[in-house]
Amino acid sequence: TSMYPPTKHCRAVKLFSSKKDVAGEYLDMMLLWYRDVLLFKATKNATGLLFLDEINSISAQAAAYSFEKLQGIVERIEQVKQRLKANVNYETAMELLLFYIKEEERNT
Repeated sequence: TSMYPPTKHCRAVKLFSSKKDVAGEYLDMMLLWYRDVLLFKATKNATGLLFLDEINSISAQAAAYSFEKLQGIVERIEQVKQRLKANVNYETAMELLLFYIKEEERNT
């Protein structure tokens, strides 16, 4: 079963599209989220998590993803940040990022 329904990704793309001026902040928040998932996966401990109130979701993602897949997601987010600085098409970059994350989820 999917941790994120497809409609959630569609809403996310629409939200990103309407908030281009804060795209970097959204991407930074995504990086912090996956940092928490990686930290919890490595330690099995909630100490130090930034999104402590989301421990159930963090735990579920930590269990579902391998370290390699999580690192791949982090790398993709970093790539999108760089591409947006280089003025690539914003909506396409965000759609491809969310598609990548969704595919990683399906392949867990």
